[in-house]
Amino acid sequence: MPIDRILLFDEHGTPTFRDDRESDYFVGVGVSSNLVYWDRIINECRSLFGLDNSRPVKNRNLGLSRINTISSLLLTLPITWVVIVLDLSNEDLIRVINLYNEYGNELRRHHRGIRGRPVAQILYQQIINHVIFESIQRDIELNPIDTNFNIYIDNWSIPINDRTTMIDLMRSSMEARTNEITTSYFPNASVTINNYELLIEDSHKKRFIDIITSVASRAFFPESDERYSSQVDTIITSNQSIFYEDITSTTTEFLIDFMNRTARGEIE
Repeated sequence: MPIDRILLFDEHGTPTFRDDRESDYFVGVGVSSNLVYWDRIINECRSLFGLDNSRPVKNRNLGLSRINTISSLLLTLPITWVVIVLDLSNEDLIRVINLYNEYGNELRRHHRGIRGRPVAQILYQQIINHVIFESIQRDIELNPIDTNFNIYIDNWSIPINDRTTMIDLMRSSMEARTNEITTSYFPNASVTINNYELLIEDSHKKRFIDIITSVASRAFFPESDERYSSQVDTIITSNQSIFYEDITSTTTEFLIDFMNRTARGEIE
């Protein structure tokens, strides 16, 4: 019998290269658990996370002591925690993303007859795809059996007209990609993605992933910033129970290769 897992995604930071961005890192966070553990997890986090408060707890209202307490609690929960980042101050990334944006938008306008997309959507797509892929792969490695995933994405400014198409494409392409890898290493396991759902309305799921993403973000402020937490930094970058990766270099290399292969006619 397949198992059912819940996978939540959120991001922190401003996906832009402008100098007025909140920090130099765009951070993506994925948290997953077996569905049968969900009620237990919510109960253990209910008070500390403010899940039943009249209003959600905002990142700016989370003091350092509370941040550190939450980060310690997370290590005791039956969850998989994935953190992926892009360094928005990296000059190679800035150059390649801007080039890719111009190149891609030219193709979209002249060959597909659709409008271009902003840099923010390119950065967001890189982060969400990596987080969800690594979350699923890590879950399958830990428990290589047939698994159904229900994926919930904290609401982001995807244009309303593009939401259904974009989410359907993300679901189908991610399912195909993860199964291609999964069946190579775990022949008896398969991945089914039941849904991608935007968390638009306030809910325990939305508040839960908001809080964890806020906690993770504290590892990526400058050490001189009062929001920085050395404890969270150590947990994310050193604890083997958490998957952490800076994908700045791999993203740059991937996009260069993609543009070169497209120019040679190898990709339509």
